[in-house]
Amino acid sequence: IWYEMVYDYQEAALNSGAYIPILYGVDAIHGHNNLYGATIFPHNIGLGAANDPELVYDIAKATAEELLATGIYWNFSPALSVVQNISWGRTYEGYSEHKEVFETLTESAIKGYEENGVSATAKHYLADGATSNGIDQGDVDLSEQALRDIHLTPYIEAVNAGVDTVMISYSSIKGLKMHENTYWITNVLKEELEFKGFVVSDWNAIHQLEGSYIEQITKSINAGVDMLMEPQSWKDAIDSIVAAVNTDMISMDRIDDAVSRILKVKIERGLLDDPYKRLDIS
Repeated sequence: IWYEMVYDYQEAALNSGAYIPILYGVDAIHGHNNLYGATIFPHNIGLGAANDPELVYDIAKATAEELLATGIYWNFSPALSVVQNISWGRTYEGYSEHKEVFETLTESAIKGYEENGVSATAKHYLADGATSNGIDQGDVDLSEQALRDIHLTPYIEAVNAGVDTVMISYSSIKGLKMHENTYWITNVLKEELEFKGFVVSDWNAIHQLEGSYIEQITKSINAGVDMLMEPQSWKDAIDSIVAAVNTDMISMDRIDDAVSRILKVKIERGLLDDPYKRLDIS
């Protein structure tokens, strides 16, 4: 059923005016957990306790194989949250409170996916595990030095490992939502760290930005977000992007950069050669 769904999406994409296949992604964060009969593995908090790079690689590889069997080539994993407050309800998503554990496991997770055919996602950028009082999607009140010393470390590891995508956090830094944070997305991630993949928003996250919908679109894309995860509003998102470009709210250079980054990943995953491919595990 999963493969049939992805197949139908590809059919629709290839019969559109662009003739470009989609890159379909899911949250297979501890195995392909939405697939009946798939192997379910421990969450990151357990893998961090084990702190075994080979185990993390093998789990990512096994997950990649089950994803490929359903025609899915993009996984929203691994979560790189350096958890600083145990009261945060998503502590299980992070390997540890210590950045050293991420230095050990991040590369293994990403290569476990990508060396076996699935694009990985480093998330949620940046410092989602460091919000004040552990409030989910809250605000991070740390100095830039603290952010760099602790919370940027896993992303440096991820970029060096060749991660295909980075997902932005719902949270904010000193009151500025990450989805409109040009400094951390464009200046640091893309320019300083030389990240060459694409940046994706989290589920409906741009709706938390102030202003009208076209203003939310404009703020996020101009900040460096390359792909919008707008499951219900995707048609409005397309219309808003076109309108923003036509009124010079978003430059064509920014659009060209986003599109080239997305196409790069699709090409490297082989989707332009065979949009319907899947792993035969029979």
